[in-house]
Amino acid sequence: MPFTGPMNNSTHSSIGGHCLLVTRPASQAARLTQLLEQKGVATLQLPTLEIKPLPASEIDNHKILNLDQYDAVIAISTHAASIALEWIDRYWPQLPYSIQWFAVGAATAAVLSQSVEAVQVPTEGSNTEALLALPAWERLSGKKVLILKGRGGRPLLEEQLIQKGCRVETLDLYCRAMPAYSNIELATLFKDGFPDSILATSIESLDNLYEILHDYRPQMASIWLITASDRITKAARAKGFSKVHTASGASGQAVIQALNVIA
Repeated sequence: MPFTGPMNNSTHSSIGGHCLLVTRPASQAARLTQLLEQKGVATLQLPTLEIKPLPASEIDNHKILNLDQYDAVIAISTHAASIALEWIDRYWPQLPYSIQWFAVGAATAAVLSQSVEAVQVPTEGSNTEALLALPAWERLSGKKVLILKGRGGRPLLEEQLIQKGCRVETLDLYCRAMPAYSNIELATLFKDGFPDSILATSIESLDNLYEILHDYRPQMASIWLITASDRITKAARAKGFSKVHTASGASGQAVIQALNVIA
């Protein structure tokens, strides 16, 4: 995977003088870093997850061909939404009217909205728990639901929907991998100094960060780690991170609010 160097080579300026290390996949990081830098936050990019669409042979075309048999479709990530829409466009020039569409967060809803007229998304929170709190699920008991997702991940959404009486199927559209970086690439990234804070928006990205920056663990232990949920915070503390702040979510605004708190 190509190494992504500093997005801003300026001196560490920003909210509270912070420079933030962003660990999101490269395709997700651009909008966030642009917003942060508009606010004066210096950023470095080190994607700790690589998203790889699954080949056609591993994607269940039958579920896409029979999309009209589902009462509800859920996209759990921007990657799931974008890849699914590419496949759906091949077979469905017009989407079935009967489907209710759901997204875990606003960014995922925005991707779906490119093709879907109405997407239900939690107004507070951007995780599985917030999605499950939507009142629409009470009306979907006994209905057939398709979850668009990546391979692996938490089974909580599927389990909880089954408990609510839904008939649930899943469709894996991509897999995640840990990128490889050389010592020279990492030294180049940190040539102007180690960042003042790190952003981790999933447990898997945190785990990979811990492995990729194995030689930098003492530095990581002394700076702020911003997480997107209590689950990630708990995992971070188990790894020895002591300065951990839980943001209200993974959005750019949530990250900026977190920086204002720790600055």
